[in-house]
Amino acid sequence: DTLMADLPGNEGPMYRWSTLREIEGASNCLSVLSQNASCHLATDARDSDVEEVAQALRRGGIDQFIEQIFCYRRIQCSKSEVAFYEYIVRELGAELSEIVMIGDSIECDVKVPQSMGIDAIWYNPGLLEVPTGVRAISSLNDLVDA
Repeated sequence: DTLMADLPGNEGPMYRWSTLREIEGASNCLSVLSQNASCHLATDARDSDVEEVAQALRRGGIDQFIEQIFCYRRIQCSKSEVAFYEYIVRELGAELSEIVMIGDSIECDVKVPQSMGIDAIWYNPGLLEVPTGVRAISSLNDLVDA
């Protein structure tokens, strides 16, 4: 629910769903960010492998902005585990200070990466209370404006 909507009532790999919906502002945000940074996708989707996630992104029209896909089925652990992010850091060959995680789960997308020293931004479209020490946006267009 950060780039593509997890629509209720759908099961199995997203690329097979009859309807796909991009999260509002995702294309614009990725278009702008990808001009100055490498954009990658980290997902806990259990039903899809890397190629199936890529197919969903193609159907959604945002695949051209994503350089690498990191998914549960490849890494064999979830975003709730430090090992998930350690894998990404190794694969990217990046310093922790060069990575920013943006996601809709305060626990998995913000607190776990922050515990490792990775900068994280909480995508909080529901305008929930923002915990101390957490940067939040309510729209992906907020990233573009920043």
